[in-house]
Amino acid sequence: MNIIRSCFDNFYDCIKPLVFSLTKYDLEKAHELFVKFSQVVYSTGLEKFILDNKTNQIDNNFEISNAAGFNKNADIPPIFLKYLGLDRVVIGTVTGDYWKGNERPRMTRYPATESLVNWMGLPGIGAEKISEKLLDYGDHQIPITINLMATPNKKGDGILKDLKKV
Repeated sequence: MNIIRSCFDNFYDCIKPLVFSLTKYDLEKAHELFVKFSQVVYSTGLEKFILDNKTNQIDNNFEISNAAGFNKNADIPPIFLKYLGLDRVVIGTVTGDYWKGNERPRMTRYPATESLVNWMGLPGIGAEKISEKLLDYGDHQIPITINLMATPNKKGDGILKDLKKV
């Protein structure tokens, strides 16, 4: 399996400059490409062959999870993130209803520190659709944490009613 992983790593090294070039002005495109990649790998059943290897197994005394918002709408299959070496998958932030979020561009890359900042404004498809996705994935084989928040446009009692959905 490490041979397949090595081939994949070499492929990624080749396409990385292209990905960074294509996403220079809209950083969300890079994330969207990664999400699509994870979905293709999952749907073909290749995640175990490409990702389940010693490179992704970290022996430490604490759990590692993805950052909140990375798997916002549960678009990345939990088992895919497990095979990447995570011990827990975070979904969110999930709101009761669909919410568009802020207008794009809403991310800035800082090459000197190899980091980025986002102010996405909680875009999401809503709790019901996320629940359906998680059920469709079946056995996740990994603990899942879901970050919850009321849909931003809710006020007063509407906030409580919205939180009941999530």
